[in-house]
Amino acid sequence: MNPSNATPESEPSDAYLTVGHRDHVFERQSIYLSGHSYEACVFRQCTLIVKDLARLGLVRNCQFENCVWHLNVTIHDRNAWQTFLSEIAPAITYTLPQPAP
Repeated sequence: MNPSNATPESEPSDAYLTVGHRDHVFERQSIYLSGHSYEACVFRQCTLIVKDLARLGLVRNCQFENCVWHLNVTIHDRNAWQTFLSEIAPAITYTLPQPAP
């Protein structure tokens, strides 16, 4: 796949490291975070997909509105598990919709 033709819905290949997105609004889309970076973007009712923690892209100053996560990751040792719990799980928690009262 040619990186210049890559879209957020397309799964990243190993041919490039990061495709950047800035100041974009994504609505009701499946978004691959691995291999992509997002800055000042808005995600509304999106499915955020992580297929590889090692290639998890940069997400900075973004807003999340009622998004869900699809995780397909390998946690190979306790250090990887601790990294997931301390760095990734809190970010995911922040983006999830609040339960109805």
